[in-house]
Amino acid sequence: MDPQDLPLRTKRHPLRTPILDRHHNLEDHRHRPPPHQGLSVGNNLADLDVDSLRPEQKREGSDWFAIFNPRIPRVLDVDLVHTLSHDSVVCCVRFSYDGRYVATGCNRSAQIFDVGSGLQVTKLQDESVDKEGDLYIRSVCFSPDGKYLATGAEDKQIRVCC
Repeated sequence: MDPQDLPLRTKRHPLRTPILDRHHNLEDHRHRPPPHQGLSVGNNLADLDVDSLRPEQKREGSDWFAIFNPRIPRVLDVDLVHTLSHDSVVCCVRFSYDGRYVATGCNRSAQIFDVGSGLQVTKLQDESVDKEGDLYIRSVCFSPDGKYLATGAEDKQIRVCC
């Protein structure tokens, strides 16, 4: 059987995710015509000139901006709530299940911030590892009950903190 003959719900491809149109009918978004013909954006919204975009396609703050894909109807809004400073590059970010905290992973440390205040709640660092070189935390994840934070690093170790 040809895979194209299978019903849409059995296909397992990230670019073939079925969605509901405004009439609640399933459609395959690969075949939806772009609302702005002639504008090719692809996955590079950063290449768009912010000054040339219509007001409904962007949101600007004093030191930041967000660009909304002009080929997709805008259904959300954004605003900068906090800027959370770090000592090194931030490799990963994860909200807690209740949305009260955000965890970040950097070089040699993970941090947990209070979302409401923007204040750092704790900094987690394994003092037993060699201090030479870099050790980037590539993954952070809260447990479902919010009592633990698991981190995954380049040394192939998962550390669970409480």
